[in-house]
Amino acid sequence: MKKELLIVDGYNMIGAWPELVALKDKNLLEEAREQLLKKLSNYAKFEDLEIIVVFDAQFVPGITQTYNKYSLEVIFTEEGQTADSYIEKMAGEKNNRLTQVAVATSDLAEQWVVFSQGALRVSANELFKRIKKAEEQIRGKMEDVKFENFRRNSPWNEGQLDQLDTKLTQLSGAPRLNKVELKGKLPQTKENNPTHRMSKKPINNLAATKAKRGSKKNPNRKTP
Repeated sequence: MKKELLIVDGYNMIGAWPELVALKDKNLLEEAREQLLKKLSNYAKFEDLEIIVVFDAQFVPGITQTYNKYSLEVIFTEEGQTADSYIEKMAGEKNNRLTQVAVATSDLAEQWVVFSQGALRVSANELFKRIKKAEEQIRGKMEDVKFENFRRNSPWNEGQLDQLDTKLTQLSGAPRLNKVELKGKLPQTKENNPTHRMSKKPINNLAATKAKRGSKKNPNRKTP
């Protein structure tokens, strides 16, 4: 199975993702880069893939470097070199029989160049949707872990927790359990045990009937 490598045009994402655009418009470019790197880092860990993020050095004069941050490889191109040209060259070098390269950019010209080299194309909007979906799944897993820990450490027994889960489901607007399903959820007691109710009622009625008949008998009447 091929190793997956995602090369991201950093400023292309910042210019397309709503929350990053908002930071850029406030001249908070450094904060926008940090937000982007954090989101990509979580996505890389969740999907178990390698990500390289490339930024144009022309937006940050005097900086030309490569370093690792948040388990990502971050590259600022040389002064005068665009991220597009750097990514196109890197995609051609790294895409081989052992590595499948995908490039995240909305630049159509760059997309066609990397595609001609055998790399996959991912638009900024598509990557944004993928990351949002991954974030929702991560939150869901965290909630599941919290709930399991709660059940494990709770002083309540399993039957009580099941009743609580049923009540929470009903309050949330989910379909209500029918009587058969609810019977399986509730612990058997005298109040909700149909066998107990059925056996108890005839006995009480029989006793009442005998008492009523006895009260109507004439005590002076002699039995023949």
